Amino acid sequence: MVAGLTGVALSAFIGVAATDYPRLYAGDDVRAGVIYRDVVPNQSTTVSDLVVCVDRPGKVEVTRIESREAFGGLKLEQFAAMPTREARASGFGEGHKAITELGGDVTKPLVLIGQCPDPDKPADPPTTRHYSLLLQYARPSTQTAGNQGIVIWYTSAGREHSLFVDWEILLCDRSDTTTPDCPASDATATS
Repeated sequence: MVAGLTGVALSAFIGVAATDYPRLYAGDDVRAGVIYRDVVPNQSTTVSDLVVCVDRPGKVEVTRIESREAFGGLKLEQFAAMPTREARASGFGEGHKAITELGGDVTKPLVLIGQCPDPDKPADPPTTRHYSLLLQYARPSTQTAGNQGIVIWYTSAGREHSLFVDWEILLCDRSDTTTPDCPASDATATS
């Protein structure tokens, strides 16, 4: 459950571990999420709050993203990425629309190139880059739905790898008065 989480808090992009292949990186100790209240069943909801990058020169190909410990029938319908120069969300027009309705490209595999910027050096735009992940979710019924994070599956150097990100979503039903982060009477809702 997204315990009291109503916004996004992303860690700094530092301390990337050394490996022999380009790795997908989402920050050190990222624990974040978003809550949408008053979500209609089967309504696509796109979020763009999670930022990733590649830890060294090279590329990774994201082949799939899965919800971890999903409940309430949560479906991760689609994903894409948008380049951004900063280690924070892109401000892409998220909301209750599909990625394609918002102008996003959902071609797979999702190829991410460049390198995480070094926080101690000025950015070199042609070689450094962050990406806002665009994640399109829906819930099939009037039951509140969510997850306990995501697993990003990708290939690099000809091998499959995965990255667990403690990034949660909660899609609340308008009548839900029992889920702690979904009270229908909460006037400070994010949607």
